[in-house]
Amino acid sequence: RPVTGVQTCALPIFETVVSIAIYDVNGIFVENEKLRMGGSGVVVSSGGMILTCKHVFPTPSDMNEIEMYFPGAKVTGISRLVIFSDNKEYKIKHIAVSDKADVALVSIDCDNVLTPVPLSYFDNVNVGDVVWVIGNPCGFNQYITKGIVGKIPSDEYIMLDADVNPGNSGGPIINKNGEVVGLAKASFGPG
Repeated sequence: RPVTGVQTCALPIFETVVSIAIYDVNGIFVENEKLRMGGSGVVVSSGGMILTCKHVFPTPSDMNEIEMYFPGAKVTGISRLVIFSDNKEYKIKHIAVSDKADVALVSIDCDNVLTPVPLSYFDNVNVGDVVWVIGNPCGFNQYITKGIVGKIPSDEYIMLDADVNPGNSGGPIINKNGEVVGLAKASFGPG
């Protein structure tokens, strides 16, 4: 049987895709589609650096919304975790963000050397290219979808027709060479 693109390009990256989970200090999981908390990320250095989207992390206004959404809850702090495919969890130590690009680089202390993904330049993506998105949507770990690049409206966004669902944010967009060319950020649909 011939090897397909997904087998050679996307599957080798599966182990580098992580879940980002947001818990309050009492251990209550507060991910909620309405609040847009939690998502995906991808390992970019052997020393524990993870690339994801900034909007995966709650803001002070989100804290107020959590307290309104969970009557009687008082959010006194937030615990942020990176969860690997083997269910190992690591607390996030540091977060560096770019508001304009909606990108976050987080660091973790892990007990082993990680395998980073290969990264590519944005200008290596063209309309018509086949790409894959890997993420953790709706509680499904390491879910993969395939799409075609339909438009590149600016040097910050790639529009594609692959399914992107809540929880995919921060997951890698992978080109035919098995390189990460972007992060899943938003889904536009009816309504």
